Parts: sequence; structure tokens; C-alpha cells
Amino acid sequence: MEGKGRGEQPARKGGAPMRRMTKNLCVLLLMAIFIWGGVTVAPARVFAAKKVVRVAQQYGLWCAISTIVVQKKLIEKYAPGWEVQESRFASGADIRTALATGRLDVGISGFAPFIKGWAKGLPVKTADVMTAYKHELVTYHTEVKDIHDFVKLARSKSGFKIGAPAPGSSNHIALQWYLKNHGYDPKILDKYIVKMKHPISYQSLLSKQIDAHITSPPYAILEKKKGMKSIAALWPHPGGWMPNSQVVVNTKWAEENPEAYQAVVKAFNEAAAWAVSHPREAAEILAPTLKMSVEETLEQLKTEVQYDVSSYDIEKDLLEYANFMYEIGLIKRKPTRLSDFAFPELVQEAQKR
Repeated sequence: MEGKGRGEQPARKGGAPMRRMTKNLCVLLLMAIFIWGGVTVAPARVFAAKKVVRVAQQYGLWCAISTIVVQKKLIEKYAPGWEVQESRFASGADIRTALATGRLDVGISGFAPFIKGWAKGLPVKTADVMTAYKHELVTYHTEVKDIHDFVKLARSKSGFKIGAPAPGSSNHIALQWYLKNHGYDPKILDKYIVKMKHPISYQSLLSKQIDAHITSPPYAILEKKKGMKSIAALWPHPGGWMPNSQVVVNTKWAEENPEAYQAVVKAFNEAAAWAVSHPREAAEILAPTLKMSVEETLEQLKTEVQYDVSSYDIEKDLLEYANFMYEIGLIKRKPTRLSDFAFPELVQEAQKR
């Protein structure tokens, strides 16, 4: 039997587990020191932040293309991995503020609130002009024959009120432009404007809490069916139409997220073309949000909005619009070309017409 060498000791049972336990205790001690000392260690796996496009529209048929974009998930179609969050605002001024402060990426607005923001240097441009429509001046005072009678009534009746989304909204500008073209100071009725969402103005007019409503589709038709009287369609174009609805985008967001921005442009173009070629299907999508029947919505799609604006000279019409606002002091800086306030995609599309 071979003997063990001098000084050689037999291996202790459990030696390896003991060493592992000691090592683990040291690791735990070091982690505790890091935590107690205020040192944090980044986890090995970091989850990417969710990619979100924040889109907002207002109330009415004129901006309802946004509903089609959202419900058909068209932005997600062109920008896989992105998610859309939709909200509604009472006015274009509210959308402008949200865009300027970074709380919103894309907003549907009339031209007036948008160009006021642009003139002040806010980081916004229009990516698309998606709808032409009418603003009508509707009242329950059915004895009023024209704008001259209306002005007389406003100045003589105590507590006279005109509902509009906001002072300085496209609705308000349309009324000012109409007044100027009929020989009045364009601001003569300004003090009677009361800020109200269109649905509230609609209900308030029917209950005679306000005297008039500067409408956007679908409210003029709904009010006239209830016995109200339209004094005029206000825009200075045949039939009172104007290519007014803008897809306004925060320019910083567009620069930082080119894939999502391009998806927004493609999505709104596809939605507008689809609504024109599939009016009944579009009406079925839009009717619930408008609180109208499918047949009522379909009727108004045919008569009250134009989602195909290819027949309009977008640059000419919008520059005239901005020039009027400049003339009456609503903006201090006016554009001289479409590219001043529009993204290249819209400029290129307008040049093809």
C-alpha cells in the first residue's frame, strides 16, 4: 500500500461547494455596496421604447379622413412597428399649441390656425391639403334675409352670440372675409364670437342659447333640417368652397422620424382616395363618430365635402388666404410661395396640377 507524501492532507468533503458559496457571498456583498452607495448597474437587456405617432383631429366631416386613417391602420401599414394614438381637440388653435409644445406629432387643422402658428415661427408645416368644404353662417332668426340684416340684428339685440370653434379659427376668418367683401369692417362682429365646439354650437343654436353658428360639415345640413336658416356660404369662391383642411406636422418630429412622416403622408393620401372611390364604406366608418346614420353621412359625403382637391390651385388659394389674414393684421409675416409653409411632398404634388 502506497503511503501519502509528507504534509499531504486528504481532501475535505464539501470543499468545492464551500468555495462557490464564498464566491456568491462576495458577489452579493459587492452588489449591496453598489446599491447602498447609490451606484446603479444597467440591466443586460434594455427594452426599446414604444414608437408612437400622436395624431389629433377636430369635430366634423371636414377632418374625418383622419378617422379612416386610424381605423384602417394605414400609418401602421406604411410604418410597421409604429403605433397610432388618436385624440380630439376643440379647435385648430388647441392643436397648434399641442404641436408646438411637442405633445402632438400630427394634427388636422384649418388653414388659419396653422398659418398663424407658422407666422410666429412655430415648428410646423403642412404635409397635405386633404379636404375642400364650406363654412356657412346659420341662424335661427329666419326673418334675416342677408348679411346686412344679420349685422343690424347683431348690433341691436342684447346678448347676441355667434358660436365658432375659436376666435381666429378658419370659421371666424371666413366670416371676416365675407364681411370685407360686402363692404364691412371685417372685425365688426368679432365681439359676438363665442368659443364652442361644433357639437355644442349645434345644440346651443337649436335651443336658441346662441343666435348663429359658423358651421363646418356636417352641421349646416343638420341645422337646416331642423328649421335653421343659412345666410351664406362664406368663402370667396364659387359655391363658397375652400381647400382648407390641413395635415399639419411638427417639423422636428418629421426630421427625426422620416419613416413615420412618410407613412403619414402616404396614409392620408390613400385614405382620401379610398373615401372618394368607396363612399358607402367610408360612410359606414364615419357615421358612428359623427353620430349620424350611414345614409345621412353618405349624402353629405356627396354634397358637403370634397376629399379630392386636385381641381384646386392649392398654392394660389392658400396664398390669397394668408394675404387676407396679413391685410387685416392677423399675421405679421406672410408666405410668398407654397414651399414657405409646406413640406416638399405637397409642393411637388401641387406643381403637377
